[in-house]
Amino acid sequence: MSSSAPRAFGAEHQELLKPVAADVRRIVAIWQDCRARHGSGGPFLFGRFSAADAMYAPVASRFRTYLPDLAPYGDDGTAQAYVEAIFAMPEFAEWESGARQQVAAAKLAGKAPAGRKPR
Repeated sequence: MSSSAPRAFGAEHQELLKPVAADVRRIVAIWQDCRARHGSGGPFLFGRFSAADAMYAPVASRFRTYLPDLAPYGDDGTAQAYVEAIFAMPEFAEWESGARQQVAAAKLAGKAPAGRKPR
């Protein structure tokens, strides 16, 4: 999924490639299962924030950027609420701010951020 939908804070919403749809459905199902079975103690996959949430934070960012409506991929609102919980974290806001600053600095310098082609 990362090659088809790179992290791009502030990118316009784009339609995901069809081969990625199966991955999105699988991730939505994983998030729903984790929340249903282990998420009663908070808004994260296993209730309290864990390494699993740190791992899925970039995925949540891609979903918000490229696929703001997860319902067509089987979401009953659980995955969307999880994305919102990730974005509500102060640590995520700090990470996002740093990423936006890096992109802005790269644009001023006429360079693309690491891993991106200049536009």
